[in-house]
Amino acid sequence: DRADGAALKLRGQSHLRQCVDDCKIACALDPDYTKGYMRSAEAHFMMGEPHTVQLAIEMYERALRCDPGNETIVHKLERVRMIYESDYAR
Repeated sequence: DRADGAALKLRGQSHLRQCVDDCKIACALDPDYTKGYMRSAEAHFMMGEPHTVQLAIEMYERALRCDPGNETIVHKLERVRMIYESDYAR
């Protein structure tokens, strides 16, 4: 939990990839680990590539399935979807 959060805060591309990898392992061990999906989404979004932003949307959707009605997840998902549509969708 601390390792993936620390990597996310460092924000370098290699650290973001490490965060995603750590979150993937954490979520495989606990498929209901909402925080893991959220951190993975944040890291994917910060990578700033069209495919990683799409992956961020998918991770927020998984987080929302784990915690339906979580307003924080709903708002972040809506924000990333809007950014994807305006900046990356063709």
